[in-house]
Amino acid sequence: MNFSEYKISFFKRWQHRIMKACWSLFCIILTVETSVLLYYFFNNEIQPEEIFHYIFLRIICPSSINFTMLLITSILLNSEKISIIIKNYLVMYSFLLLMTVASIFHNRYPVVLILPCTAIFLSSLLADKRLINRVFIISMVTFVISVFIWNMQYEQFTFVHRIIMVMISLIVHIVSYLLSRDIFMAQQSQIHFIYDCYMRQRELTDELRIEPLTRLYNRTAYEAAINRYIKFAAESNVPVMQALIDLDNFKEINDKYGHASGDAVLISLSKSIVKIFGGNRNAFRYGGDEFVILFRDMTFEQVQNLIDKLRYDFECTWFDFMDKEARCTMSIGIAAYHKGWDSRQWFEAADHAVYNAKARGKNQFVLTM
Repeated sequence: MNFSEYKISFFKRWQHRIMKACWSLFCIILTVETSVLLYYFFNNEIQPEEIFHYIFLRIICPSSINFTMLLITSILLNSEKISIIIKNYLVMYSFLLLMTVASIFHNRYPVVLILPCTAIFLSSLLADKRLINRVFIISMVTFVISVFIWNMQYEQFTFVHRIIMVMISLIVHIVSYLLSRDIFMAQQSQIHFIYDCYMRQRELTDELRIEPLTRLYNRTAYEAAINRYIKFAAESNVPVMQALIDLDNFKEINDKYGHASGDAVLISLSKSIVKIFGGNRNAFRYGGDEFVILFRDMTFEQVQNLIDKLRYDFECTWFDFMDKEARCTMSIGIAAYHKGWDSRQWFEAADHAVYNAKARGKNQFVLTM
């Protein structure tokens, strides 16, 4: 798992938890309001003509808003077309709306007025400064609306009590915002630390998989990559191929010019591979003078053109330790993967193609279907 995948999985976990909390709170609020209604009804604390008004205002209206919002958000979270960041916003706005509805429709007790500030705290977990700011602004707007409705509905509180309650709620919102920013900064530091550790680990892992002379991936990396390609081919209809490269008469170069000169040839070939194939991601030094290049989602013509370009580029390379007429060449075997093959069978098909290329006179490639 790379760092991007880690962040996506982290956000998905929190999205799931927040939505689970939203549905749980929705059920709790509905249960509490229904229980209160039954209590009032059986204790004769509510007039018969007020029952339908109470049911609509306290149960039907808020429950309809909450259920519709949560259902839409749950559906959108399963969509692959929506980015992970947008989904973060969706779940946070859903939670904020749930708390806002509670503070407007269930404000029997003044403490409910501070419920929207819980969304500010929760938004800090998603490590998005803009999200925190937007949730804070929206929560302040809904707080003003909730306070206005609360003042209109309940007249038994004195003016002093109202001022005190409003000031306390306002202070709680502001403190929540400031603490959320601190949590966000601390989380950002933690994320940067994790990312730095991840990059360092990746560098160390790559160094263990890089062959030091050619700077291509080594045989161990090839074994892991070939299994990934086989798995990919087994799960899809996308063609995958591998090209096995074997230098012609490389032993003679080592014997005649020395191993340092042989190393120079290998380095030159690796540079040509990186230049033509745009990096070393799918290129491997299998061992000695053998190299492997893996291809995915490319046509046979595209692979042949690239391989022939590499062959020609290497053939035209002249080394100052060699005679002017002398050239280094390679024989290449290209093998397409057949479903059901294991890595050994696939490699043997490419190796057999190399043998045919050498038998036909070297300095060429053979493609086996």
